Amino acid sequence: HDLERRASDLGMDDRVRFLGWRSDLPRLYAASDVFVLTSGNEGTPVALIEAMAAGVASVSTDVGGVRDVITGPETGALVTSGNVEALVEAVSSLLTSKRAREAMGMGGRASVLDRFGFDRLVEDLVALYHELV
Repeated sequence: HDLERRASDLGMDDRVRFLGWRSDLPRLYAASDVFVLTSGNEGTPVALIEAMAAGVASVSTDVGGVRDVITGPETGALVTSGNVEALVEAVSSLLTSKRAREAMGMGGRASVLDRFGFDRLVEDLVALYHELV
């Protein structure tokens, strides 16, 4: 509730929505221009992988396993955790350039589908089973 109050105090309550738990993530990703992950700590950032797989340009803090997902500027933007100015710059840059958003979205999608997609999972499981047998 603190964030909701803060948004209201800043006069942004008509532009910021706190959606809570959702079961329609594909619809939300499709309606998104930029995905932003501001975690202070991450293991495997599944929400980031999902957004990238949906072709959404992504900006994230460079924490935990994020660098394993955003592997270069063509796949997403990394900013130092706590560097608000860099975060704002990265998001603003994407919001002002549809071409950059689309290119990053396509690059991110190709990257995560290749490394985290269903086909890759099946190949890895088959290889593991052959190795164990």
